[in-house]
Amino acid sequence: MIQRSAVVVTLCALIAVVAVTWPQHSTYLRWTQQLEQTLHLRREIARLDQVLTVNAILAAATGDRKWQDIYLEHEPVLDRVLSDAQALLARLDVNSDADGLTGIDATSDANTALVNMEHEALAVAASGRLAEAIKILAGSEYSQAKARYNDCLRTLGESLEQLVEQKGHELAEHSYWLGLSAICTLVLATAATALMLFDHRRQARLFQGEIAATRDRLELAVKSADLGLWDWNIRTGEVVFSDSFAAQLGYEFHELKPHVSTWHELLHPDDKSAALAATQQILARPDAQYEDQFRLRAKDGTWKTMIARGRVVARTARGSAARMVGTFVDISDRMHTETQLSQTRRLESIGQLAAGIAHEINTPMQFVSDNIEYLDDCARKLFEVVDAYQKNLEDDGQPKSWQQRRDELNEVIRRTHFERIREHIPSAIAESMEGIHRVIQIVRAMKEFSHPGREVKLGVDLNNAVRSAVTITRNRWKYAAEMELDLDPNLPTVTCAPAEINQVLLNLIVNAADALIDKYGDNTGDKGTITIRTRSEAGYVAIEVEDTGCGIPAEIRDRIFDPFFTTKVVGKGSGQGLSICYNVVVNKHGGTLDVESTPGVGSTFRICLPLQTQSAIDDEPVPVGAGMEEVSAELMLTATND
Repeated sequence: MIQRSAVVVTLCALIAVVAVTWPQHSTYLRWTQQLEQTLHLRREIARLDQVLTVNAILAAATGDRKWQDIYLEHEPVLDRVLSDAQALLARLDVNSDADGLTGIDATSDANTALVNMEHEALAVAASGRLAEAIKILAGSEYSQAKARYNDCLRTLGESLEQLVEQKGHELAEHSYWLGLSAICTLVLATAATALMLFDHRRQARLFQGEIAATRDRLELAVKSADLGLWDWNIRTGEVVFSDSFAAQLGYEFHELKPHVSTWHELLHPDDKSAALAATQQILARPDAQYEDQFRLRAKDGTWKTMIARGRVVARTARGSAARMVGTFVDISDRMHTETQLSQTRRLESIGQLAAGIAHEINTPMQFVSDNIEYLDDCARKLFEVVDAYQKNLEDDGQPKSWQQRRDELNEVIRRTHFERIREHIPSAIAESMEGIHRVIQIVRAMKEFSHPGREVKLGVDLNNAVRSAVTITRNRWKYAAEMELDLDPNLPTVTCAPAEINQVLLNLIVNAADALIDKYGDNTGDKGTITIRTRSEAGYVAIEVEDTGCGIPAEIRDRIFDPFFTTKVVGKGSGQGLSICYNVVVNKHGGTLDVESTPGVGSTFRICLPLQTQSAIDDEPVPVGAGMEEVSAELMLTATND
């Protein structure tokens, strides 16, 4: 009877709490959804603005129609997102707080001003006047409009934060009464549970139900995370693979032999030695967490990039590993996305330098054009001299003495300034050839840097890569620094991904130039020095990029490689440059990236890449406890910048 009363009281209390809390909970969910949508629209506005800006600059710099098409494709999307944001803020009942809607209106007006200027630049570029189009986008009026737009975005964000804080206070007040109700419910439920503990059979059923629910949740979590499970009996070599792991590779469960040899057969030949070595090291280290990345062959013949994680969960009486359990995660799509992001960043870097590159091409082409006009005038005068000689050599029926003929020719030579022409033509041709070679050098460097990256690693001349990077970035550093190159002529080629290493060099040189501008100012006449050296040492090649910048403060030095961390003002730095460098050097080339910096003096970035790797590991599995040795030579790139 007491148990029945406790159950009835508990149920009544639960019904009362649900009746009170459910409307509040529903209101909270609706507000959470609307606020998340608002924040999403804010991020989307910033992203679309960046897309429009980059494509407008590319269209103005290159005159390529495809960049204008991309711009026109995204422009209505940004307008629609701004309209959605305004409608959403209106639904959030913020009419009493005009800052939110005013922020949207101001953002829309600032965006309209930017779009008008960008349309003007696109129209000018479409007519072939690229230099004028670049001038529009590089002008102070466009920069001021861009700054106003960024200020509007910041104001909008602050309005949203105030809205979140206001709603948090309201929910806190309502939660107070809900807390009291929950406490009452807890007291009643505790009393009822204490009575029910006497019923052993009921307790057993509840316990079994909880075990089943936990098992179901675990299975759902594994499926939701797309994890492949494995359980390895190290002594027998048997491995139990889960259905999800077989599905990751496109196999049916029964098609995978439950043995460690299956893993060896699926491993990529280039990854096998390193993967086996990593496994043996974990088996020999107690309580070590195993994590490794390698490629496995799928059923359709493609290669899937996997991350394996696990731990030794059982050992023999002698301490040898007996059982190891872990998971597989397929990161192939993520790797593909990172590759696309790297290519996008590389093209973005070229786009940001487009105006300077156009100026670098225009300067030599200008004096080439002037020299050609001069040579054209010289050619007409030379033909006049030749015609005079030909006329005096022909028999026109009128007898002339040699003195008369000589006098006529001397008059033509004097009138055409023949001696001066003969003196100046070689230098005009030499200057024109120099200008043409300069343009060819810039175009060739642009071609190398804008070429899509490939996963295949090739032998690369790092001296040539440095020269190309210096050429591409010349307009960025020439007003702030003197560039000195000390390149080893006997530098060996290095096997690496050319496009990715080019991007690393470009990022480091641009960062060095920005650091010098921060120290000496822009167009002040004071210059620092960027010195790039290459050297060949035992087992590796070193590149040093040294500047006389202001250095990196010690308190932020450990964060400079974090994604999206930047000390630059909004709109100037994305915080991805050094993060991409770290990913290329450490994750994709197996190297290291370190920095040394002295505030007020400068900074030194050192990149160390493997040059050649040899392994003593055979393709067959190594017995537990066997020692593994790996000998590697390294490529070191040292880049100094502040």
